[in-house]
Amino acid sequence: MVSALPALPMMVATARPAIAATAQRIDVIAVCEEGWLYSFPIDRVNPAIGDAQAVGLSVLVSSFATTALVRAGTRLVALAVDIEGQLRVAHKDDGGVWSTISVVAGAVLSPCGGVSAAAVSTGIAAVAMTSDGQPCWTTSTEGTEWTALMPVDIYILRRADHLPEHHPTPARQPRLN
Repeated sequence: MVSALPALPMMVATARPAIAATAQRIDVIAVCEEGWLYSFPIDRVNPAIGDAQAVGLSVLVSSFATTALVRAGTRLVALAVDIEGQLRVAHKDDGGVWSTISVVAGAVLSPCGGVSAAAVSTGIAAVAMTSDGQPCWTTSTEGTEWTALMPVDIYILRRADHLPEHHPTPARQPRLN
C-alpha cells in the first residue's frame, strides 16, 4: 500500500530550487506559485517527502532566479533574492521552525540572477549579481548575522593587503592583450 503524499504547494518551474543533504535527509527549498519560499524534507532512508514549511510568507521571492540552501552544522540557512532585488535570508535549527526572513544590507541585486552559497571554513559565503552585472559577496559565521553585500573586487583588494607580495591578485596581475 502506498501512503498519500503530503500536500505541497504548487512550485514554480522557472525558479531554481536548492538542496542540502545529510546521510538521512535531503532538505529542499523552492518558490511556490504565489511567490513564497517553502522548504520540505525528503527522507533518504525510507524515501518519503515530509510536510512543506513556509520560509517566509511576508516576502515575494523572484521566480526566475536561483535560491540557495546551506547546512551549517545543525542549522539550515535559506537565501533568495526578492522581487525588489534584496537578498533575503532565514535560518532554522533541526526540528525547529524558520526564523523571520530578513534582508542582507548592501547592493540592489538582479531578481533574475539569484544567489549561490556554500559552507566554508569560517561559516557561510554567498555571491549574488547586481542588475548591472557586478558580483557581490557576503558572509556569515552561523547564518544568523551577515556582513553587508560588498563588490567582490573590493573584497579581494582588501584581502590583498594580507597576502604575501608574490601572491597574484587582480590588482597585481599583468593585463594580457
